[in-house]
Amino acid sequence: MTRATTTAKPTTPAAPAAPPSTALATPSDEAAALAALNASVEGDEVYDGFSESMGSDQFRLPRRLFNQSKGTDVDGNRLVPDVYYDPISQRSAKTIDAILIMEHTTRAFTTYDEDTEETTYICMSNDCVTGIEQATQRTRTCKGCPDAAWKKNAKGKRSVNCDESYYVLAVDMATREPFVILFRRTSASAIRTHVQRHHFGKRELPDGRKANMPLYWRRVRLSLELSENGKYAVPVIEVTGVTDPATADMCRETLDAYRSILTRAEDHSKAEAAPAAAANGGGTPNTDFDPEDFDRS
Repeated sequence: MTRATTTAKPTTPAAPAAPPSTALATPSDEAAALAALNASVEGDEVYDGFSESMGSDQFRLPRRLFNQSKGTDVDGNRLVPDVYYDPISQRSAKTIDAILIMEHTTRAFTTYDEDTEETTYICMSNDCVTGIEQATQRTRTCKGCPDAAWKKNAKGKRSVNCDESYYVLAVDMATREPFVILFRRTSASAIRTHVQRHHFGKRELPDGRKANMPLYWRRVRLSLELSENGKYAVPVIEVTGVTDPATADMCRETLDAYRSILTRAEDHSKAEAAPAAAANGGGTPNTDFDPEDFDRS
């Protein structure tokens, strides 16, 4: 008698587990777990696993830098001015699809020593109302301050000692991660124009009054426009759509979670003036530059 043979079917490997999704804010399952945790303990008695010396002031929000001119990204691509660079993942990208969530404006009067590559802070203001002299801790009133007025320097070019910096909290829609982008000097017009065109007074209330449209209500694409001489780039903000209500709710929660971090001047104003820790050599961060300093010949 002939024994029947059975050919075993090849085993289909199990599909890899999908990576956990990172929502803009606490998803429902995490909210339920948090409620259970709070119900099981009193106050903040639960040990969080961090040393007593570790505080939130030691953490800074991730950034997207541009105008990098040294080093390479994780894929070996040379960093150039018109790409966005993530110093944490060390990846670069020509564009970022994002939702802008919150803007915070500061002022700072700084000087830079090219020989020592050191930035000295003369005066800082975290609310654009009252400045604090860093050497004496005396206060100044920003309005009418002569250092905030534009005037011609020794070279005959318009310059200002103290200018505004716009820190914008956003969410990268590809990674669902929050980040900060700085608009300063030449780049400042990009965020001012965007807000004026799409947000200030653009929300119609039932009673006929005008209100501001929240930043997070519009999806945008961030790109960079290279200067004619190819030495620096300025950001471009393009509206790509309207944020759906569910995502808008998560954006509001994200705003609440990160508001206190974004509004701490010490955490970003001084950090942005220091050289960025870019891969293989670093570079100067963001738009902390004056295009008039470049040779346009």
